[in-house]
Amino acid sequence: MSELKNLLINVPDSYFDFVESLLDEAGKSDKRKQGLIKYLRTNPDATTSDVLDFLVNDLGLYDEYQLKQYSSSIRV
Repeated sequence: MSELKNLLINVPDSYFDFVESLLDEAGKSDKRKQGLIKYLRTNPDATTSDVLDFLVNDLGLYDEYQLKQYSSSIRV
């Protein structure tokens, strides 16, 4: 996680809650962690908005959220 943390800190407009939140999300999935590391290595000028967009759309965070919402709504 230290590599990911360093990459997140070095995002040009990085801030504490951004770093902590993304580390938390990365800790939930190795695929997400590796995806973020690869993205940040290949896009060193990415802003926090770019990284969040990648996390939500390309790494499936929104789809995961939708699935959880759907699953919780059909429980009896």
